[in-house]
Amino acid sequence: MKTFLILSLILNFYFFQLIESAPPEQDIESYLKYLSTRVEEVRDKCEEESGATYDDLEALDEGKIPETETGKCMIACEFMEYGIINENHKYDKDGIYDMLPKYLREDKALDNFRKLTDRCEKAVEKVEEGDVCELARKLKLCFQQHASEFGIKMFMDVENFGYIDYKK
Repeated sequence: MKTFLILSLILNFYFFQLIESAPPEQDIESYLKYLSTRVEEVRDKCEEESGATYDDLEALDEGKIPETETGKCMIACEFMEYGIINENHKYDKDGIYDMLPKYLREDKALDNFRKLTDRCEKAVEKVEEGDVCELARKLKLCFQQHASEFGIKMFMDVENFGYIDYKK
């Protein structure tokens, strides 16, 4: 049984900046609904495809990085869905660069995310080719370890932004 679904992964990574710099023509309520729905769809798809366990999901919800193969592959699936890892199982820094201006208006925020993106590219250079699950684990670890250096908040505050409570 899942007790909550934190807006994870990309929203963990971009949540505050996405809200603060949503396109001005965008209705923020419908924008958040879209993001929440998209995250839930990706999460459900990747949970099924990876075979992630309750413990894997709980670790991710707590901001931890699972060490199990199913947990690492859950992260990989999500990163592929969001374009962080491409179809060739490579870190897609250029894809992230292309995506960022769609969500971030402020030059400083764009610059900070680009710096973090570059920093994490170096962290995964030595990952064995073809091991997409380990690549995803190392990327997520890098994002978590270095985001604050660039003024980026990694995890949303569940009490202030809520959660989705559901049972399976």
